[in-house]
Amino acid sequence: MHPQLSIHRAPAVLLLAPLLACAGPHPDSAVAAPRPPDTAAATSPATWVGSNAGSGRPWSLRLSDSADGRTATLEFGEPYNCRVQATRSTAAAGSVRLAINDANGGYRCNALVGETAVLQVQGVQATLQLPGTTPVTVVLWKPGQATDGGADAVQGRWVGTVTGSNGRPIALRLRLAARDPGDRGSELAYDSPRSCRVPLRYEGTTAQGSWFSALPGPGGQACDRLLGHWLQVQADADATRLQIEPGIGECVPSCSLQRTP
Repeated sequence: MHPQLSIHRAPAVLLLAPLLACAGPHPDSAVAAPRPPDTAAATSPATWVGSNAGSGRPWSLRLSDSADGRTATLEFGEPYNCRVQATRSTAAAGSVRLAINDANGGYRCNALVGETAVLQVQGVQATLQLPGTTPVTVVLWKPGQATDGGADAVQGRWVGTVTGSNGRPIALRLRLAARDPGDRGSELAYDSPRSCRVPLRYEGTTAQGSWFSALPGPGGQACDRLLGHWLQVQADADATRLQIEPGIGECVPSCSLQRTP
């Protein structure tokens, strides 16, 4: 009886064999294998900007991730004027640890080498905890999302006069184009006979106005003496007031500048 059953079933098996051999999941219905976590997305590069008051004047701080999201650069404004490099790593609760391993000089940045800063991100805002004898927490935001009042009110071109050593007036011109702390692109210039200009960096805004620091530029004695100083600019209708801190004998208590095309 058993041999007979085998003989009757064999043709059916043989007919189904080619179909079974070709059977398989349709390409459109294939389920992809699970992908490992995208670590690159978790450490995607970003830029954060902010400022912090020191001695009543703000100093800018800009944090920029590298393209691969593994390292970051922290750049400090006046009076520190330095930057550090750090290795990024994700810590508990989604915070980011920044192990600072190099600095380009300056006492503020040199003191941070070997220390670890912590970045806490909450949407378009963040806080950065800087280590040190007196830890400092700086509020940061994404570029274009200013939370410090911004420098929009003083943007544009302004002109006024100062008195030269010979008692004659000299035109002073301001071109202000910054929006976020750490932004460059603004400039102060004197007309003849001083004929010099100095680039400016936006440091931040306080109740006293928007603050800019002087950066090394083309040179000229009248402009070089501004290095290490802040320009405090406060808009007032179609005019603005300029004060230099610490004072250099000009714009005391302030210069009045008029908006110009």
